Amino acid sequence: MPLLIINGDITKVQCDAIVNAANSTLLGGGGVDGAIHAAAGPELLAECKTLGGCRTGEAKLTGAYRLPAKFVIHTVGPVWRGGMFGEKRALQSCYRSALELAKRQHCESVAFPLISAGAYGYPKEKALAAATRSIAEFLKKNDMLVYLVIYDRSAFEIGKKRFQSLQSVIDETYIPPAGDAFADTVPDAVFSPETLPSDSTVLIDGDSATVVPSMDEPGDANAPSALRMPAFCRRCGYRMRGDTFYCPCCGAEMERPPEAAVSSPAFSQGVREGRRPDAPAEALPLPEARADFSREKAASPNGAARPNIVKKGSQKSVFHAALQVAAEEESAPENNGYAGTLEDALGILDESFSEMLLRKIDERGITDVACYKRANIDRKLFSKIRGDRLYKPKKTTALAFAVALELTPAETRELLMKAGYALSRSSKFDIIVDYYISRGVYDIFEINEALFAFDQPLLS
Repeated sequence: MPLLIINGDITKVQCDAIVNAANSTLLGGGGVDGAIHAAAGPELLAECKTLGGCRTGEAKLTGAYRLPAKFVIHTVGPVWRGGMFGEKRALQSCYRSALELAKRQHCESVAFPLISAGAYGYPKEKALAAATRSIAEFLKKNDMLVYLVIYDRSAFEIGKKRFQSLQSVIDETYIPPAGDAFADTVPDAVFSPETLPSDSTVLIDGDSATVVPSMDEPGDANAPSALRMPAFCRRCGYRMRGDTFYCPCCGAEMERPPEAAVSSPAFSQGVREGRRPDAPAEALPLPEARADFSREKAASPNGAARPNIVKKGSQKSVFHAALQVAAEEESAPENNGYAGTLEDALGILDESFSEMLLRKIDERGITDVACYKRANIDRKLFSKIRGDRLYKPKKTTALAFAVALELTPAETRELLMKAGYALSRSSKFDIIVDYYISRGVYDIFEINEALFAFDQPLLS
């Protein structure tokens, strides 16, 4: 069964056992300890007095009394003293001891607080990493539903320094949902017109601005690094900020054009004309797209020429418009490959999600159990998927299996497509998962930590 990180009050979680981050006396205290004693009633304190305390890293069991659980498991976490005195080992022992005690009591579900992360001063990001790793190790060999309950999500700022590279990818890639107002001028904080070449073009798209340089010779070494071009889909021309990604429209890999093409006058002219940058001039004429844009060339205060400002006049960017025109041309009324009646077309169904999943499990040479445990998936849910050829999973579940099977980005997109989904630049969740898969990182708990840090749903 999976590990779920949730935000809430642990005293209200309905499960077989609630774990209390206690002090060594077991006689109550502040924080989680005090809240559990208050919710359970005085009977809990009376039983704790008979236990004779508890040592750091160990666990003891009592009844739950008025709590929505059968048992309370008390464990004593380490006080943080810089990390040089065995704190990590003691903290991991807390989780192992509590889980083994729950197993002996035949518990099927357990709820943990983030042990030692409160008054004991253990850094929250380190406490979370220790918790997820310890629980994950236990779940490799045991079936149990484990909740890790974070009480105050707004105050729980996981060390964002751990995710600086991921944050930069999100900043470069994420496109907010439609409806944002488009900028009328180049944001001064992004570009200073006086510092740009006078014959450059700036494409304004929402809050972003892309510089399209015009250079006299290919490979101009004097071109500022800020003038690097965005990525374009070589199949359909879709524009994309950031590093190599896949096209959310046609599914092709998106790569930056060669440096020679980027720095050439032909490339700049292609962008200005509203066609795919690396395509010949006759490849994709777009008079309709260009009609949606206005140009202006103004003088700076000192009289010097300023760059072209291409302002967005509709809900289409240049390359979005190119994509739309190309799509309309390709979808002109042919039979789209279908022959015969609708019933004939429906009779030719592709491989389903369940079928592809089971095929990939066999190809990887792993067992069903290993697969659903790596995916942080419940055994009962996996049985449903295996038993129903047309099962429609949640997107989080489909991606969890992609991670468990260590699928390539192309295979991941195919598996998602079988379930009726796709990855989108307008979803931070999608960008985060794609970030890890594209870098060959398939640790589902590490990915879930990042998703939790950015307040996104978890893979499960």
